[in-house]
Amino acid sequence: SASIGVFAGSRKILATVRMTHAPLPFMMENEFSACLVGSHIVRKNMDTAEITRLTVDPSILDGKLSSQLLRTMFKGMYLWCGLHAVRYTYMVVEHRLVRVVRRMGWPCVPIGIPVALPPADVPSVAAILDLEEFRREALAQRPELVTWLGVTGASEEHEENSLIEH
Repeated sequence: SASIGVFAGSRKILATVRMTHAPLPFMMENEFSACLVGSHIVRKNMDTAEITRLTVDPSILDGKLSSQLLRTMFKGMYLWCGLHAVRYTYMVVEHRLVRVVRRMGWPCVPIGIPVALPPADVPSVAAILDLEEFRREALAQRPELVTWLGVTGASEEHEENSLIEH
């Protein structure tokens, strides 16, 4: 697995995610198997990965910053997927996050029903993202998003750091 993070300075983690590339075991097959309700068969092809441990520091009370960090994490995931030829990504998230992800422009499709997972008993749902479907829809409806996702480098790093410092 690979971890992606957004940091303030050299030590404080603001957001993080873990990406696991098939054919390695996915958490949704074991720890989160209760979320796999119905007939969906988890893909284990080389064009598939699992997103786990997606989090933004809950102590960040600034909603705008929290949203920017979440968008930045999705950009990191998108770039990682591009580098590894991943089209499909699975995740198990709090069921309300699926709506947030969709509003951000990502076609996140639940593949089960919300299940309360212990120990927190938070309703969580398994979902899949098809990055080819995302690119087609985004190029037609939000081409600036696709452009932003593909931009890397020093100018963007400066822009992100200035957002984090405020």
